[in-house]
Amino acid sequence: MRRTILALVAALPLLLSAAQAYGFQDALQAAQTRPDAVTKRLELLNDSNELVRVQGDPLALKMDLVKAQQAVALDRAQLEKAYDDALVQIAQAYTGVLEARTQVALAGQGVTVAQASLDIAKIRKANGSGTDLDVQDAQVSLDNALKNQQTAQKGLAVALANLEGLVGQKLDAAQLEPIPDAFLVHVPSADDAIAALPRTPQWLQARQGLELARLGVSLLDPSYASASQIESAKTQLQTSEKLVAEAQRGLEIQARNLVVQAQSAAEGLRIEQDSLANAEQRLSFAQDRLKSGLIPQVQVQQAELSRLQAALTAQQARDGYVVALLQLQAGTQVQLGGPSVYDFAATVGPLPGAPATPTGNGGTP
Repeated sequence: MRRTILALVAALPLLLSAAQAYGFQDALQAAQTRPDAVTKRLELLNDSNELVRVQGDPLALKMDLVKAQQAVALDRAQLEKAYDDALVQIAQAYTGVLEARTQVALAGQGVTVAQASLDIAKIRKANGSGTDLDVQDAQVSLDNALKNQQTAQKGLAVALANLEGLVGQKLDAAQLEPIPDAFLVHVPSADDAIAALPRTPQWLQARQGLELARLGVSLLDPSYASASQIESAKTQLQTSEKLVAEAQRGLEIQARNLVVQAQSAAEGLRIEQDSLANAEQRLSFAQDRLKSGLIPQVQVQQAELSRLQAALTAQQARDGYVVALLQLQAGTQVQLGGPSVYDFAATVGPLPGAPATPTGNGGTP
């Protein structure tokens, strides 16, 4: 029993460390608690209650019912958009911390290389193979490296504070986990992105305006409406039709651009991953040559610095791809697939006020 207790005590630091780990999915879960999402959910609840009231009002007009139904439908679309926008913001903040953390490691290695170069310059000066100018240049390089290290550390603190503000909790930058491969889903096709556009608030709002304009024309009759009223309603209908066509063209262009951006990000990731693999191979070669006595330690340190530079660039490309995917989803409402947190409906759950089918109340126009 005593051995078991001692084993548990020894393992406690590891268990605490694991418990403190914070992943990308954990951060994205905070999207539904962002102010815009909360506000839109309250608006949906209020408009859903209003819809129920209108549906139960025997004196409600058909126009009243349609407007109430449209308000709920638009609230739902705007809530999903707010959620997707929050995913983008959180992803940008999370990846910002990951990149800043790598930048700190890179800056630290830069200090190591600069210090080694200064030591070598002093040794060469002492044995007559170097000059005072060489030492001065090495000292300047070290001073710059130290300054870059301080800048990187401050940048990490700022990035972490930004993420903490979005997710609403204190975090340890060292405990943030890398983004799993599962979040790097395939880029949806342009056709799929365009097919999802009717779910966007912009598209829906334009279509709702057209629906109201058509309803306005249908509710007017020469027996109780003047010719000018009817003509004005028809003009409004024509204007709404043009607005819908323009909105559709603009959204389709935006969707294609977002798909191209995501595809470019995917290609950039592939290229930078190849560059990182080459840098890692060069580092391995340098370590082997050091063991064989063919090169000095400083060359291995320089190879490690190059590897860290390549790692930072590859991480930026990886993070950029994830953000580009989420921006594509936010801009088109296309479903990415992959982890459930990407899926608004799966994460948020059932919402109030499912749109009802217009019933054509017989109230007096």
